Amino acid sequence: MVEHREATRYLVRVPVIFTLHNGEEITAGGFTRDVSALGIYVLCDRSQCPSPGSALSVEVLLPPLETNIHSLQLRAEGRTVRINGPNEQSGFALATNLGGEPELTTLRE
Repeated sequence: MVEHREATRYLVRVPVIFTLHNGEEITAGGFTRDVSALGIYVLCDRSQCPSPGSALSVEVLLPPLETNIHSLQLRAEGRTVRINGPNEQSGFALATNLGGEPELTTLRE
């Protein structure tokens, strides 16, 4: 099988909050499965998976990598490109440009 991805994916499981912007705003949460400069794969309850093409914003909560360092929150906008089928773990792929200039915020405890 030939890999067609344009960016390296990193397997990382961290909390994520996402908000759909399709008429009414709906906020839900889950965990990342993997992250790349061009997208995020989010694991969540099947009932919360947005339809392909849905516009949404995400907040990825990054834990501190060292002691005495605060957690970080990465915010980005994107579109759902696919959701998993009924026989797979529920989740969706989000196309976004994390390699550009996503908003990064330090979270105080």
